[in-house]
Amino acid sequence: MQALNILLLNRFGWYKTHATLGMLLIAFTLFRPDFWWDRIYPPYETHEGRNIVAHVEALPDQADARLWVAGETLEGKPVNQMVILPAGDQATADDRFRHMGLEVLVDGDDLTIDMVDFNCEAQQAGIDFDWQIYRMEVPAERLPKQLTWIPAFILLLFIFLGQRRRQGQCN
Repeated sequence: MQALNILLLNRFGWYKTHATLGMLLIAFTLFRPDFWWDRIYPPYETHEGRNIVAHVEALPDQADARLWVAGETLEGKPVNQMVILPAGDQATADDRFRHMGLEVLVDGDDLTIDMVDFNCEAQQAGIDFDWQIYRMEVPAERLPKQLTWIPAFILLLFIFLGQRRRQGQCN
């Protein structure tokens, strides 16, 4: 690794190596701004326990519910998965769960799936009765991820000005 660094520094010079790395960073930021943004602002708010019922009811019309469920298959294998189910029109939490194909029992802070309708989205997602809904994720309100382009363009400006300065020294 050190030999590669010495080769790059001797062949391209310190500035060219850093400019190249800066350009790679700029390209990555322009094509994947969410890579940086998701580390600063999480994309989803997490709700657990009894709060899930209130947040299912508060979902906008025709929104999808991201639910984390856990349980056992009929073969006895433990399952822990995230499913996305359509919540339907604005209604009570029970009606929205029914639209998803679920009948849910609230016992204290636990949400247990009592019944799954035949040939519904929940059954097609692999959910079975007596499973637990233990988490719900709701998209977080956050600033647009394209704001990461501002530092990328500032870095591009510095590289451009450095290249212009180098060009002036060569002439």
